[in-house]
Amino acid sequence: MVGSEGRTVGEFTDDRGIHAIVKVRLIKEADIVARRINVDVHKGVVTLFGRVRSHSERLLAKELVASVKGVRKVEDRLLVRP
Repeated sequence: MVGSEGRTVGEFTDDRGIHAIVKVRLIKEADIVARRINVDVHKGVVTLFGRVRSHSERLLAKELVASVKGVRKVEDRLLVRP
């Protein structure tokens, strides 16, 4: 296990890879202000924190993240603040 997080080394490595891919995809998407979105990954569950400008930006971010290989679930904690 890695630390007190309850993840194996393989799970930790997978989570880091997912995190990197998610951040790059958010940055590349012109309709998303990626610097306003924080990403946490634990055992393939991605949690999105932060602010988005609209409900459509929120939906796009969630769909983009859900399409990443290895993502088991997307937890949305994004706030809509134009």
